[in-house]
Parts: sequence; structure tokens; C-alpha cells
Amino acid sequence: MRRAKWSVMVFSRRLILVCVACAVWLSGCTVSKPRPSESQQPVAVTDSKKIKPDISPSAKRDYDRALASIRAKRYDQAKRILVKMTQAYPTLSGPYVNLGMIYHRTGRSDQAMEALNKAIEINPNRPDTYNQLGIVLRSAGQFKAARDAYERALHVDPNYLYAHLNLGILYDLYLRDASKALDHYERYQSLLPEQDQQVSKWVVDLKRRTQKSKKTKIAKKQQL
Repeated sequence: MRRAKWSVMVFSRRLILVCVACAVWLSGCTVSKPRPSESQQPVAVTDSKKIKPDISPSAKRDYDRALASIRAKRYDQAKRILVKMTQAYPTLSGPYVNLGMIYHRTGRSDQAMEALNKAIEINPNRPDTYNQLGIVLRSAGQFKAARDAYERALHVDPNYLYAHLNLGILYDLYLRDASKALDHYERYQSLLPEQDQQVSKWVVDLKRRTQKSKKTKIAKKQQL
């Protein structure tokens, strides 16, 4: 029981970091490897290099204001800016992705899914959108749908490390597939410039539990 409570507590804390740390841009579909500390920063970020040249300076300013509001947890203010952006710039997926994140954080899962699916409709080549959708679906208890969303993120970018981490967590704690959980944890670690010490502990613990389970099965067979 203590182990289960600890796992859920760590998972919740880590999942929040994964959700927030994913870079959300106005447009673009490639992801650069994060700095060792980047995955620990609970902020939405934008990278001007990934914004298309035809984005107006005013749109960039509005977007930066929305992101600043998200960082400060002024979600109502951020939502107002982003909703206006979806009306003024209907071909941009970034505002919808951030709206999905805001709706999720404020307990409106249905609206979060709607916003994220709209972002996918506009630009189906963003792994961060599928990752965010997976987080919302996981929170709603739709574990297989969450798995599919994370896998779609990896179909777009096989090296999208946050999807690997979230799949590892999903397989570990919810779908109960230790082998696949280990695969994704280890893939996540391989994409980092430095090992994530928390995930390293999860890997050790998961291997120990897997080995114990194998020994138990062998013992039961021998008793038959």
C-alpha cells in the first residue's frame, strides 16, 4: 500500500512537470533536445526560431503575453488572449494547444480535448499536441486512448522524449506492462544529455518487481 501511494504521488508530480514543460509554439513541428534543467521548469515556452516568418509582430506579442499569463497562473487572462488569437489567426495551432493545457489545468477535460483536437486538425505534425492530448485522456481514465495519443506523438517524432516518459508511466502504473514501461523509460533516458535520477530509480524498482514476479511464476509452476 505504501508503494502504491508513493508511486501515485510521484507520478502526479512528475506528470505535471511533463505536461507543462512541453514547448508550445505558434507553429512548427520539430523538437530540440532539452537542457538538463528544462524538463523541470513548470512554464510554457516559445522559440522564435520555430515561428513562421509570416507571423505578424502583433501576433507574436499577443502570444508572449498569453504565455506570461500561463507562467503566472493567470489562466483567465491567458484564455481571453488565446481565444482572440484563434479568431484572428485561425490557421495557427499553438493557441489551441495552450488553450487545451489551460482547460485541463482548470478541470475542463471536454473543452481541453476539443481544443487539442482542433489543434491536430490544423497541424497534425506536432508531437506536443498529441502528448498534451494523452495527458488529458490519462487524467480522464481513458488509458488506451491516452496510449494511442502518445504513440501518435512518437509517430510524428520518434525521439519526442516526453511521450516516451509518459508512455513509460502509463504502462507502469495503469496498463501494467512492465516490459513496455522499461522500454520507454530507457528510451527516454537515452534521449537526455544527463540521466534523470528519478526515472533511474523507477527503472531499478521496476526491474526488481519484474524479477520478483518471474520468480513467483516459476515457483508456482514447480508446485504444480
